[in-house]
Amino acid sequence: MTSRLTTMLIACLLLPLPALGWDLHKQRDSVTTSQFSGQYILTMHCRRGSNQLEFNLHDQTLRGDLFRGVRTVMMWIEAPDGRMDKWSSAVSPEGPSLSGLFVVSSYTLDFFGNAKSMSIVENSGSRRVLFESDMKGTGAARIAFRERCGV
Repeated sequence: MTSRLTTMLIACLLLPLPALGWDLHKQRDSVTTSQFSGQYILTMHCRRGSNQLEFNLHDQTLRGDLFRGVRTVMMWIEAPDGRMDKWSSAVSPEGPSLSGLFVVSSYTLDFFGNAKSMSIVENSGSRRVLFESDMKGTGAARIAFRERCGV
């Protein structure tokens, strides 16, 4: 009996896990949403009265060299019908993190909330993809951005 239970437990642990949706934390006048992808965590944050989303891309391996030289990024957002939107930002690399601001509007946030996938690409030099993710849960983030941040 014990070996059968152990075998079932091991089999369950070996099954691929479903992709988790974007995490969402709401406060009175701000919202934070985040997503994990590989070794990275992307966090986006809005505050009431601002039309900007602050973002931070953090390398969980804590290597300080992965973002060296990155000065601008482009976030590409793909809708289910294939349409694309892009948001650009100047960024500041600091150790294992990269931070910046995306200027947003109701239109761009609606696109974000209804999208299928996104990627953040280094905008200079190699055009290396820094982060990729599906958009499960961004619809809830879009509603929270409107309710708590006014955008």
